[in-house]
Amino acid sequence: MTTFNGHPVEILLVEDSPSDTDLTVEALKEAKVRNRLSIVEDGVAAMEFLPPARQNAGAPRPDLICWT
Repeated sequence: MTTFNGHPVEILLVEDSPSDTDLTVEALKEAKVRNRLSIVEDGVAAMEFLPPARQNAGAPRPDLICWT
């Protein structure tokens, strides 16, 4: 999974454990997955990240959401 319609896949990781976040980031690096990864800590932050509630207009719209 390296591109989506010719563009990098945008991944939103919803994870409240810093160690699990680190493991996920490391696994993606080792797998040479070259996608953009955004990380938020909880469901509230995830909902604020997503449109139309997205407060950061420059934030990418995720193609994949990983919620653990």
